[in-house]
Amino acid sequence: DIHCDPCRPGRFADVLSLPNCKLCFPGSFQELMGAHNCSLSHAGYYPSADRTTQIPCEKGYYADVRGLEQCKACDEGQFADTVGRHKCSLCPGGHAAPNKAAVFCDACTPGRWSNSTGLTECTLCAPGKTTDHFHAYKCDLW
Repeated sequence: DIHCDPCRPGRFADVLSLPNCKLCFPGSFQELMGAHNCSLSHAGYYPSADRTTQIPCEKGYYADVRGLEQCKACDEGQFADTVGRHKCSLCPGGHAAPNKAAVFCDACTPGRWSNSTGLTECTLCAPGKTTDHFHAYKCDLW
């Protein structure tokens, strides 16, 4: 009389009579007992270390495809202001993000401007021109 124990969450048995359950593969997880396979983590998520669940990407990070083992940092000029993102957003005009993994974009300070999206820094106003406010799209004559 053979007795088989069900696989714990995070593990699976894809064939009968395995002596031990297999750990879910990198990028996958299994929340249920007694599974015969694991699921790829969804876009915007990555599997927990014990592979028993999936965790949303932190702010500033994203997972653009299923089955990633870890989330990717947003590039400079981009941001992710919520968890579980499958892509980053470009910084809008009047803003910039000089570093990777930005949660928000910095507003251009007075005397600087940007009129494009996805910039890593704001441009200094030309001599004789300025801005007197934050997040400027252009510089004006004094």
